[in-house]
Amino acid sequence: CTDVYHRKCLKKRVIRGGMMGDGSWYCKPCRIFAAEEEADDGLERMVNSLGPEFRNRFGEVCWAAGGPGFGWWPAIVYDPRLTDSSARSLAKKNLGKMH
Repeated sequence: CTDVYHRKCLKKRVIRGGMMGDGSWYCKPCRIFAAEEEADDGLERMVNSLGPEFRNRFGEVCWAAGGPGFGWWPAIVYDPRLTDSSARSLAKKNLGKMH
């Protein structure tokens, strides 16, 4: 986190595992990301095992079939590591597959 805090402005126990200065601590918005990193579900390793021909396409705009009667829609190839909850499970299940 690049945010700056005055020690006197923070509550006494702002960190997990001890007082500030006793190791890693996170501001409130960053705690969510820290918790996700600690709960390794293997998605990071799965994405890193993909070749660059897949990873280099994250952020690219493509056309996706919208289903019967809906035609084609612009879509973005999304980095699955940026997802959470059930979307993460779907990403792990379908990683590297064309749909």
